[in-house]
Amino acid sequence: MNTIIQVMFQRFKHSSSVTPLIIGFSIFIALFVIIWVVTSNQLKEYEELNTTTQTAGEKMEALNKLISIARERTRLSHDMLMTEDIFEKDEISMRIKSLAGDFIINRRKFVALNLTAQEKAILDFQQPLYPPLIEKLNIIGELAFEESDVATEQAMHIIFHDIMPAQDEIIDGFGTIMQALDNKVHTDSLAASVNNQKNSKIRFWLLFFILLVSIATIAIVLRNVLNIERRLQDLSITDSLTGILNRRAFDQMIRREWKSASRCDKPLSALLIDVDHFKYYNDDYGHQEGDDCLIKIAGVIKRIVYRADDIVARYGGEEFIVVLPSVDESGAGMVAERLLDEIRKENIPHKASETDEIVTISIGYASMIPTHDNSIEALIKAADDGLYKSKKTGRNRASCIALEEDQ
Repeated sequence: MNTIIQVMFQRFKHSSSVTPLIIGFSIFIALFVIIWVVTSNQLKEYEELNTTTQTAGEKMEALNKLISIARERTRLSHDMLMTEDIFEKDEISMRIKSLAGDFIINRRKFVALNLTAQEKAILDFQQPLYPPLIEKLNIIGELAFEESDVATEQAMHIIFHDIMPAQDEIIDGFGTIMQALDNKVHTDSLAASVNNQKNSKIRFWLLFFILLVSIATIAIVLRNVLNIERRLQDLSITDSLTGILNRRAFDQMIRREWKSASRCDKPLSALLIDVDHFKYYNDDYGHQEGDDCLIKIAGVIKRIVYRADDIVARYGGEEFIVVLPSVDESGAGMVAERLLDEIRKENIPHKASETDEIVTISIGYASMIPTHDNSIEALIKAADDGLYKSKKTGRNRASCIALEEDQ
C-alpha cells in the first residue's frame, strides 16, 4: 500500500497539472484578498461617513440651539421693555441670564466637536462680538427697569442698531457653518454611493473570476483524481516490471473470456511461455539485465498478440501466458511459431544458455471449446504440459498437448 501511495505521490508531483493547480489556487487566494481589501475599504468609508454624519448632526444640533438661544434673548429683551409689570420684567431678566448660560454651554459643546479650519475661523471671527453684545444686553436690562420713555427709546435703539446686527452676524456665521456641514454630508454621501456602485461591480467581477478559477481548479483536481484512480487501477492489474497484466488480472480476465467462448461455442487457446535457462542469464549478466530481458520479451509478445480481446500476462518469474479467444489449435501454433521467431530476431546475447548463444523461449499451447465438461484449469494444465514437453525435447520450440490425448 505504501508503495502505491509513493508512486501516486511521485506521479502527481511530476504531473503537468501541478503548475496549473498552484497558479489556480494562487489566483483564487489573490482574488479573495482583493475582495477582502475592497470590502474592508468600503466598510472603512461607511464608518468614516457614519462618523462624519454623526458629528455633523451633533454640530448642527448645537448650532440650532445657539441660534435659537440668540433669537430668544433678543425677543425676551424686547418683551422686557414692552411689559409694565415689574415682576414680569424680573422674570424675563432671569430667563435672559439663564439663556446666556445655555449659550455658553452649547458653544463649548460645539467647540469640542473636532472643528474644521473654516469653523474655527468663523468662531475666531465671532469671538470679539460677544463681550459688547453681552454688555448691550445688560444695559437693556438696566434701562428696562427705569420705566421711562427715554430709557425705553434708548433701549430700543440699542436693540435695533447694536444687538440685532451683531446677533445677525453671529447667526450668519452659524448658518455658513451649517451650510458647509450640509454640503459635506451630501458630497460624502454621494461619493460613498458612487464608490459603492464601483465596488459592487468590482466584487461582482471578482466573484465571477473566482467562480471561473474555482471551476477550472476543480476540473483539474477531478482530472487528476481520475488519472490517479486510473493509475491505481493500472497498478492493481499491471505487472510493475513489464507493464503487461499481472497474475491477478489474468485470473479475472480469463474467466470472462471463458464464459464468452462458452456462450458463443468458440475455441479458446492458451500459450505458456518460459525463457530458456533464465537463471543462468541472471547469474551471468545480473538481475538488472535480467529485468531488461523480460521487458523486451514482454514487448515482443505484446507486439505479436495485439487483438483487443487477447490476454497477455506475466504468469510468474520468467513465465508469460497468452490467451487467444476464437483461435483454434492451428492458429495458436502459428502464433507460437511467430513468437519463437521474433524472440530469436531480438538477438539478445545469452552465453550461459545450454540451448543457443542468444535468448530463446519454450512454449506449450493447447486449445479447447469451453463446455460444462472441461475447465480453465484443464486448459492451462494442457498448455503447461506442452511447455514441459518443449523443455524435455530441447527447448526453443513450441509443443501442443491435445486434450483428448492428455485425458
